[in-house]
Amino acid sequence: MRPQSVAVRVEPLPLREAPPTLLPWQWWRAVAIGLLLSVPNAYWVMQVEGTWHSGHPTCISFFWNVGFCLMLLVFLNLAIKKVAPRWALVQQEFVIIFVVLTLVSSLPGHDALQLGIPQMAMPFWYGFQNPALRWQETFLNAMPTWLVVTDMTALRDLFFGGSSLYRWHYLRVWLPTVLWWTVFAMALGAVYVGLMALMRRQWTEHEKLSYPVIHIPLALTREGGRAEFFTNKWFWWGFGAVAALNLINGSSTG
Repeated sequence: MRPQSVAVRVEPLPLREAPPTLLPWQWWRAVAIGLLLSVPNAYWVMQVEGTWHSGHPTCISFFWNVGFCLMLLVFLNLAIKKVAPRWALVQQEFVIIFVVLTLVSSLPGHDALQLGIPQMAMPFWYGFQNPALRWQETFLNAMPTWLVVTDMTALRDLFFGGSSLYRWHYLRVWLPTVLWWTVFAMALGAVYVGLMALMRRQWTEHEKLSYPVIHIPLALTREGGRAEFFTNKWFWWGFGAVAALNLINGSSTG
């Protein structure tokens, strides 16, 4: 007896609703807000990591200075949504602001310009101050002078202080070197973008990487920010535990 075939109806999977496309003025508004916040964020990072040498926001995956700014913007946006909802920010704008602030904060961070600027000045200064090392004979002669600062007057005032960068002699010495390193940084950034474009499909569509770092800003800015996010008891339990540990650590090492 032949088995009877049973017809099985397969319901199509519902398609995810595509996020609304940003209008041009919304895109430019998000970029403008990100650039406006870039200056205080860069100064903040330099002060925290370079001067105070504590906190180090750019030494972790999720830059906490960016998260703090994002949370303040969400609080402000919640008020705007009640007063003038048409002018409230949407999640896509928050993502643009997050990306801009993250990129800007990484440049003056501890592992970027805070170590890069001294490397432009250290080889010749330290080599000439310590002739016993014989750096001049071994490798200083082989270094391209357009990538380092060789002017002893500018180097002396850099390391000993008591002067100002905003003098024509110093600007003339430093500007070519800084411009060449700027070109290198831009080329390096272009390489990163190219690698991301090459690997995006494999990582997101085949390997299904979850990108956990982006989950916090996405949850924080969903629907332009929701008050329900801040009433989640698990969020406050986790926030309180981490804050308590950091306060204890900071007070004991201060």
